[in-house]
Order: sequence, then structure tokens, then C-alpha cells
Amino acid sequence: IYGVWGGGKSTVLNFIEKELEKKDDVICVKFNPWRFEDEIHLLQDFFQILADELGKSIISPNEKIGELLKDYAAILSFTIGDIVQLSPGEVGKNHSSVELCKLKNRIEMLLKNEGKHIVILIDDIDRLDKKEIQTIFKLVKLSADFDNTTYVLAFDEKMVSEAVGEKYGSGDKEAGKNFIEKIVQVPLNLPKADIISLRNICFEYIFEILNKAKIDLTEEQSQEFFGNLFIDCLETRLQTPRIAKRYGNALYFSLHLMKGEVNPVDLMLIEGMRIFYPKLYETVRNNPETFLGSYIPLPEEAKERINEVTKNGLNGLDGDEIQSAERLLKVLFPRYNDVNQIGYGSIWEEKVAEEQRIASRQYFNRYFSYSVPDGDISDIEIDGFIGRAKSETILNITSEIQRLISDRSADLFILKLKIKAGNLFSETSRKLAIAIAKVGDNFPKSENELFYMTAFSQAGILVSQLINNIPKGNVRFDTAKVILVEGSVSFASECFRWIYTNKEKKEQDRIFTVEEENELGKIITERIKQFSQGEPIYKKSPGNALSLLNIWSTYGSREEINQYLAKTLDENPENALDLLRCYQPTWFNADGTHKGGLEQRHYDSIKEDVDPDIIYNALCNINGLDLESLKHQETINQTLYDENVAYQFAKIHRSAINKEQDAQNKKEEPGNLSKTENQNSGN
Repeated sequence: IYGVWGGGKSTVLNFIEKELEKKDDVICVKFNPWRFEDEIHLLQDFFQILADELGKSIISPNEKIGELLKDYAAILSFTIGDIVQLSPGEVGKNHSSVELCKLKNRIEMLLKNEGKHIVILIDDIDRLDKKEIQTIFKLVKLSADFDNTTYVLAFDEKMVSEAVGEKYGSGDKEAGKNFIEKIVQVPLNLPKADIISLRNICFEYIFEILNKAKIDLTEEQSQEFFGNLFIDCLETRLQTPRIAKRYGNALYFSLHLMKGEVNPVDLMLIEGMRIFYPKLYETVRNNPETFLGSYIPLPEEAKERINEVTKNGLNGLDGDEIQSAERLLKVLFPRYNDVNQIGYGSIWEEKVAEEQRIASRQYFNRYFSYSVPDGDISDIEIDGFIGRAKSETILNITSEIQRLISDRSADLFILKLKIKAGNLFSETSRKLAIAIAKVGDNFPKSENELFYMTAFSQAGILVSQLINNIPKGNVRFDTAKVILVEGSVSFASECFRWIYTNKEKKEQDRIFTVEEENELGKIITERIKQFSQGEPIYKKSPGNALSLLNIWSTYGSREEINQYLAKTLDENPENALDLLRCYQPTWFNADGTHKGGLEQRHYDSIKEDVDPDIIYNALCNINGLDLESLKHQETINQTLYDENVAYQFAKIHRSAINKEQDAQNKKEEPGNLSKTENQNSGN
């Protein structure tokens, strides 16, 4: 039986075996030579297996065929080394050939008398090395060519011809083919499986595995994968039944292991890449940044590198296969090869994370490690936590949050809850919001915050989303009050930062009414006032000072803030430098974070919260700081750090005073009368 690797030869042998089992006059023996380590063991074990199988089926009162075969093998064992080395025609010269012939005749006579025909099925011949392949044909032709015996051999003709061709004839593949033809009486070529049959085989495996794993695909997922993606991306490489079985085995392993932790369709596709495009799979796994894309538009040279990496992964494929593989890449990684990154911002990133897609940075590694990486939080664990929150007390929920979060996993904990927040019921949302507020300070935060990306800020955003899940009314309002009272001042103010709604927003789009928001603002303002006692607020909590001062200014009294800051600066004028540092911008680059210089917009923010004269007067009272003689440096260095900040503020402040004075002088010039003065003059 001739066929390529994976072409179904073993399946055909199994069919033959089942049919022969129905015949009483046939004894079927299966022998797999691939299991033996060398030629000698191969021959010895062949006769041992044959003796055992025939001994079970043929029982003669005079002679036992199993014993005869064992004797035959015992005599043969003395000449096995010679047989392995002999060429056709030389076996007869062996000194044991007479004994072997006698035993062979007795075995054949017994088979004839019993009316039995032996069929020996030998598979995996093309997996052997060259010497072992040659040994198999010597065995069939010279050592075990009994009457009433048929051998059914299954192998790839091309591979075996090359192996035996080196030993016989001219030493090439054609010589090997000629030699095989002398031994094989009935050659049968397996037909190539048609693509529809292979597809159906593959789909049967997949459906069976999905059922066993109890994974239900949505109708959209089923249609997308089975009706489109499999055919477009993978089917061109589906060439044999064996590769269909390998794909099924891969899915059986991965779908059971990662159920609930990744997107099932993406997992089936990336496993398809592993089986059908192994080189491309390795390329993707080793170059995540190339395929995950960037948050910002990429330079042209980046596109060239992407193309080069991809080209290496596609090496060895033909035109149709390359087209299918590239289609697979674009399905799995939409940002792949899109240097402009249009439409793939933070909202898109949240969406792919919500869908557990491989294109999410959060989920990418799971698809290749078949596990939840260290520092990550299992989606199943999060789902379990949310499920328990429906019936647990707030105290127990708080304890579980503290268990789940750490410096490495707090960000992911918040991100996963944010993704699921929109689908939570009111009561669950209420309890989660209060519990998160109680442990708010446990979420990592940085004074050098970038785009609200710290876990601390994201937790504040999540709390506002959870509050919004509660229907408008007393329950929502009371929940917010509890959060502002029971959370730390820092985290309560962070939550209020996201509860606050622009005054111009329509009533139906607001989380709270203007009246409710004013009351909440007063609650947090009173807490800020208490928090400000003792060490100055801008030294006690520099990362939150701006937010705290802004809330105080908006819902309290600007005069109170001026008095408070004036008092702290009178006690120590150098505190003014600490206050200014709270307003300094932070720049981010590959080397880390760096404080930038004060600009007009930062001065305007200061002016919204406090009278800048108070800060300027304090700077003038710092010993050794001469605001008049300092020279401005565009780049702040560490030695002149405080002096530069002070100078920049003073320069902008004096400029603002001069502009105000110029405007006032211009207003008072003759001919520049005010509207009232013009009216009086007209009268």
C-alpha cells in the first residue's frame, strides 16, 4: 500500500484487519517495526510476536506451531547477524540453513493441514532508518516467506525506494523501485483525499472536541470560523488525514486547558497556525511587538522591519499558502502592518481585552504558554469573585479584593472589572463600589501619572462606572456618600474627580443632579479641610494636592485656601517650592520620568486655586533665593532645580502683573472711557 506520510495508510490497514477478523480461515498478525531499536531486535521480536499469535490460533495435538516458530527463531538467532549483512542468494550458504529449511517445511505443512492463511500487516516502514528498511525486505523475502502467508506492507514508495536503492542495483531511487517491484506482487496506491472529505474529517474532530470541552460558540463565532476563516486561512495546508488528526489533538489539549481564559475562535486559529504554518507560529510567538502593533503611528522604517520579520515566517510557502497565511495574520492581529494605527486606540484595546482576543497585550502570552502568566489574574477567578459578590457582605468582598490585588496584579484586576462593569446588576455594583473605596489606597499610584493609567486612577474611574449602574435616586446618592466618607481622603477625592460632571452637560446625561453633586462636593471638602491639618497638604499628599485644592476651591471657599496656604508659607517660605512642584508637568521617555518647567498654562491652574501673590511673596522671603538676579535656563538641571522653578513662576507672575497694569493704564488714558463714563459724557 503506497501513500504519503499521513495519507491514511494506517487507517486502511485497520480496515483490512477488521475485515479479516470476520474470516475463520485467516489469522491476522500486526507488526510495527518502528518500536525496535535495531535490526537484530527487530528480527527476533518479529518471530516472537508471530509465534505468540499463531500459538493462540492453531492448536494441533501433534505439534504446536508456536513452539516450531520459536525453535525456528532460536536457530535463526545464530545467523541473524549474517542475515543482516547478507545479500539475496547468500542465505543458503549459512551453516544453519538445513535446520531452518526443515523447520520451515514443518511450519508450512502444519498451516496447510489446519487450512489457515496468515496475513501479516507491517506499518510505518518509512519511519525506519535505511538499514532497518533493508532488513524488513530481507525478512519478508528470505527469512519468513512461508507458504500460506501474505504480507501487507504500508509505506511511502519514494522514501523506501531511496533507502533500498543504496544497497541494490545502481544505488539510486530507480534501482530501489525495481527491487521493490520484485518483492511486491500487488501494489496499491492510495488516492489523494479530496479537500471536502478532509474538511469534513477536520470539522468532525473539532465538533467532538468542543462538545467534550463543553464550549458553546455563538452563532456568529461558528459561522465566522467554520464558514469563513478555516477555509480562507487554514484549508490550503490541509493535505492529509494525519494533519487533520494532529490539528484535532492540538485543539483537544488547548481548548480544555484554556477554557474561559482566552477567546475560543482565536485559540483555534492560532493552534491552526501552529500545526499548518509552524515557522510562522514561531515568528509570531517570538516577535509580539511586530504583530500587536503600537499605540502611535509608526515610522516607515518600522514597516520595513515588520515586512522582513513576516517574510521570514512565510519562507517556504507557495503563493496560495502565503496569501492564506497573511489573511490569518490580519484576522488575528488587526494592527499588524498598519503603520498609521488608525482606529486602534484605547477603546479598541479595551474591546479586544473584553473579548479575550490574542491581539490584546493582556492576553497574547496566554495563547502560547497555555496558562495564566505570573502576575496575571485568571478570568475564571474574576468571574467567580463577581459571582460571589452578589451574596457576600461588603466586608468579605473587601477582604477578597485585598487578597486578589498586589503591586503586579492590581492594574489587571481593575481592568478586568472595568471590562465587566457594564453587565453588573445594581446591588452587585453598589457593594463592589463601596468595597473598592474601602481599599482604595491599596491600588498603586504615582505622582508622575500618565493619562490616568495608574491603578489608583483606574480604580476611581471604575467606582464611578459602578455607581452609574445604580438607578438614579436615593440608593445611588447614598452609595456615593458612603464612598466619600469611608474611603481615604485621597481615594475619595479621586472617585469624586470622576463623579463630577461638567455643568454644561444635559440633566439626563449626568450621574447626579447639580444639587446632589454640590452636596457631595461639600462632604469631600470637609474631609479635605480635616486632612489639611498638621503637615501642609501639598507635602503630605503631593500627588493629590492639585485635586484636593481644586475641590476645596470649587465647593469650599477660595478665601479659606488663601488663608491656609498663606499660613503654611509664613511658617516656612521654602514650602512654596514644594507647592510649585505639585504644579510642575511630568515628561515621560525611555529613561523614565522627568519634571518639566512651569509654563503659562500651569500658572493659570495655580491662579484658579489660589492667589499667586501669596506664593510669589513667599519666594521673595526664601534666604539665598534672588529672583531678580537669577538667569532662566531652558533645561532644568538638578543643582538649580528649585531655583529654576522659582524663576519660571516669578517670570510669568511679573509678566501677568505687567499685563494687568498695562491694561489698567490703557483704560485710564484720555479717550479710553468706560461704557458708563461714555454714557455720562453723552448726558
